Amino acid sequence: MVGFISELFFYLYNSLIGPNNTYTCCSVGQMGTMVDQFGLAKLMIGRCPSCYHNFRSLFCAMTCSPDQSRFLTVREIGNSTIYPDRETVKSIDYQVAEDFAEHFLESCRLVRFLIF
Repeated sequence: MVGFISELFFYLYNSLIGPNNTYTCCSVGQMGTMVDQFGLAKLMIGRCPSCYHNFRSLFCAMTCSPDQSRFLTVREIGNSTIYPDRETVKSIDYQVAEDFAEHFLESCRLVRFLIF
């Protein structure tokens, strides 16, 4: 598990450096949460490295990209259920390039899920 966490933090760090060395807009806590969430995704789609890579790219950009304003629009804000004194994003519009979307879907097309 430690290797997986190290790998994911390395991936997050290297995939979220923007132009002019603008780094991720996620906190360490948010990145830790993504590590947990990606663990479940890896169990489901990890058999296909390209599908898993594309999934992480999409999710990381949505969550932590320093360039979010170029492709993400917040539509609704609400109150956090975990932190009552804070606001949270409840709804977004997320624009994805058509060629990335097609590549992503194609890379995951043959991934099968085991149902227990």
